[in-house]
Amino acid sequence: MQIKLMLTSCLMASFFLSSCGYMLKPNKRKEVKEVSIGDPQAFELQDPDCDLGDDKPKFSKAVKIWMVDQANNLRQQSFDLSNVSRAGLESAAVSEALYSSEDVDSRSFFYAGKDRYLSKFKDHKALHALEQEHDNGIFKKISFCRPNGGYRAESIENAALAAFVAINEANKIHKGLTLGSDGKALNKIKLFVHPKLFARENDYVKEYHVDNAFWANFPSFQLIAVLPHSKEWEEARKLRFWETPGVFAHEYGHHIFHTYAPFAENPASEELYRINNGFNEGFADLVSYFSLSARRRLNPALMLSGESKSPNRDVTNSTISYMTMQGPIEYEKIYDSNIVSILGATETYLIDHVDSEGRFLQECHESGAIIAYVFNTLMNGYGYEKNPSKKMELLISWLVSLERQVILERHNGPQEHLEKSLRKMLTTLDHHGSKEGALELTPGKKKELIEELFPHYQRKWGNN
Repeated sequence: MQIKLMLTSCLMASFFLSSCGYMLKPNKRKEVKEVSIGDPQAFELQDPDCDLGDDKPKFSKAVKIWMVDQANNLRQQSFDLSNVSRAGLESAAVSEALYSSEDVDSRSFFYAGKDRYLSKFKDHKALHALEQEHDNGIFKKISFCRPNGGYRAESIENAALAAFVAINEANKIHKGLTLGSDGKALNKIKLFVHPKLFARENDYVKEYHVDNAFWANFPSFQLIAVLPHSKEWEEARKLRFWETPGVFAHEYGHHIFHTYAPFAENPASEELYRINNGFNEGFADLVSYFSLSARRRLNPALMLSGESKSPNRDVTNSTISYMTMQGPIEYEKIYDSNIVSILGATETYLIDHVDSEGRFLQECHESGAIIAYVFNTLMNGYGYEKNPSKKMELLISWLVSLERQVILERHNGPQEHLEKSLRKMLTTLDHHGSKEGALELTPGKKKELIEELFPHYQRKWGNN
């Protein structure tokens, strides 16, 4: 089964992709029974008759939520949600939390618009199904009649609360930043729990979107969706996405990326889109890492490929690896000549030269893991190791400059765009360091950082 979530420039950014390695072939019989694959495991409202009226009561200070701790053990933890509405989790970050257990056909769910990267759904009208189905009563607001929480780990209420905590943490760190003229207000997002999305492969195959979470941008609102897990996931991996808060701080990172750099999500070519999509994923990983305390960071038990045992997504881990038929392959997370040639490849080069090894590194989550490690290590070298808020400010300053570059230099080729984008982070650090009295790097120390993290560019950059 291939999970086909649309990773498009202006539409969706998802956390995870996996494949079960087989395809269903068309059945030529005249009478066929509908086949469902990726069947979502049901989880339901624990208090379906909860009615809070029009008072919009708030939670108590200590709310118990099932979530994994730093040791990956699932347990109830207490969080302060005293300013959060129990009617739909309305807060500074979320406008409302919604759920539905009914099916939604993704052919009408996705907003096609004029996005050049949509393929499968581009011929369908933009029906804005989420808005329509919400208006039709399919999506309902989640209410919480228990002011102290205490819902079952597998309930919709607990899934919504756990996702909300991570989103709220990411929103709080952004709210506390000092960004000056670069600062922007973040729109509230809608939180959708258990949207049973499916796409029809043909007349009899219904393929569900499962084992994922995503951020999406629609004309009238942005959302973060909590998808259900499949039976295979539940049996093999145990931990659920909503139990690992780093996933949803990551998704909120996409929301921040889009707010500051919407043009960067829709550049002039497929190659630039691939590079910027990796930047988007790496930025979101860093937002998650900086937003959450040690016990709530991105859980290394959840990997990019679904099969790898190495913590590719850990921004402090210097290697990235994946499994092949011949055994594991491991790379350093640096911009050496091999990585640069793969990430900055033209479409012709992709077709003629890039093997499965290269295509693995071009996938946005893997290339994002490289940028996250490199930028975090670089900022540590400039003296910001113990200041995650300052790192966020630097990342957003870089993102603003990336947006300007995409607008002003849309003619750039992929190699040029990749180099200029990476170089802008050094420029950002040099500018902020001299302006704010941060660590003043000696020429020798800066040269060492460039040689360590950007060996492909060391000769060129070392002379400037």
